[in-house]
Amino acid sequence: MAEHTNEEKKMFANSFASVYNNENGTNYRWEDEKSLTPEEPYDFKLFDEGRVLGVQMVRGVVADTDKVYARPGYATKVVDLLRTILQTKEMLSVCIFLNFPKPPKKREQIEQLAHHLAEVIYTCCLGELPYLANEENFDEPFLSTMKDYVSEIHIELRTDGETGFQVSFGWSSGKLEGAFDSKQKILGAEKRKRGKYDHVILLVDPVNWPVEDYEISSIKNALVGSPIKEIWIVNNFVGNQRAIRVK
Repeated sequence: MAEHTNEEKKMFANSFASVYNNENGTNYRWEDEKSLTPEEPYDFKLFDEGRVLGVQMVRGVVADTDKVYARPGYATKVVDLLRTILQTKEMLSVCIFLNFPKPPKKREQIEQLAHHLAEVIYTCCLGELPYLANEENFDEPFLSTMKDYVSEIHIELRTDGETGFQVSFGWSSGKLEGAFDSKQKILGAEKRKRGKYDHVILLVDPVNWPVEDYEISSIKNALVGSPIKEIWIVNNFVGNQRAIRVK
């Protein structure tokens, strides 16, 4: 599992510090020159005059790492190449949505799929829009070459007043895969750090979905017996950016 980047650490640190300071009457803040100085057991440090607050970070342990990390990565490669191909064509101002329940992993497969998608999308834009294809009609010859990788193609004219094409995508298999189980993710993160980091503040990144209000009580109850000094969750999602102490 990839480590947090310096930019991510700063983002999470600022969200955490604003709530921590409010609850504790302190003024801990991020300092670019010093906060990222490596020092076990901390991933970053915050400063309040002569005082230092060290924090250990961890990503929530997800139930399906393929869904959270691998699938988005391979799907992104397909879409990046698709955008490049479409930029060479005279495209209508459209919104395109694609779903990749099982995106290709090999380079030649990625390239082949991107070119087939570009052909389908461009052909659809020459006809009547909106256009929607899903799993039920991917056996048609027009779409059969990509049915192993794509489960939905949705193309419609833009209504936001902007020009040019826009591509968005997902990677859901349509099955309940457990990736959004917040309690499982937080408990998994706590288990990974228990014993070695009991004496420091643990900051948990929920990864791909924010922890919601109704989940907090259950998470707190499950962490009552944890030996770790303090455990915080930090949501950094549009519309849900906040830090929550759960232990």
